Amino acid sequence: PRPRITTGIYKGGLGSASAILKGGLRGADLQVGALVAANPFGSPVIPGSATFWAAPFAMNQELGQHRDVSGALDPAPMAGSKLDAAPGTNTTICVVACNAILTPAQAQRIAIMAHDGFARAVRPVHTPLDGDVIFCLASGVAPLPDPEPMNLAILGGVAADCVARALARGVYEARSLGSLRGYRDVHGV
Repeated sequence: PRPRITTGIYKGGLGSASAILKGGLRGADLQVGALVAANPFGSPVIPGSATFWAAPFAMNQELGQHRDVSGALDPAPMAGSKLDAAPGTNTTICVVACNAILTPAQAQRIAIMAHDGFARAVRPVHTPLDGDVIFCLASGVAPLPDPEPMNLAILGGVAADCVARALARGVYEARSLGSLRGYRDVHGV
């Protein structure tokens, strides 16, 4: 049988997000983006609500209306997960790209930091049922200014936010297909 591409109870999908830090690189704009194929074991929404875990990072209503989540935090992180999942059936793949000049070690650091975006967008995350991976690409257009470690840290933090937004957008934009229900069809958005 074909694997089911879902995120929790919703159909998974392909999402992207980007950010620009104006004047972030010696007067040049620092640009970072993420492309995510979302198929995690965990749920992208807060249990008992239609609110994405990644909602605090959303820009310009890209995840629909921000809803009040007071009282919605359920201590059971498994709520909404794929409880019938088998190992090897859940993989979220991501590419983070930026316009900076990065060494291989710096690109690896960005990929490591960007993994935090998965944790900002899905719970539970990095389970034995997941096979998550992030690759980092750099166009090599703009040098990192001094102090380089601080600017690398900023770039990695922005990359993590973009990953969270991209994962949630992949779920938000996914259309229902057969028995796989899309987020917007479930919630009438």
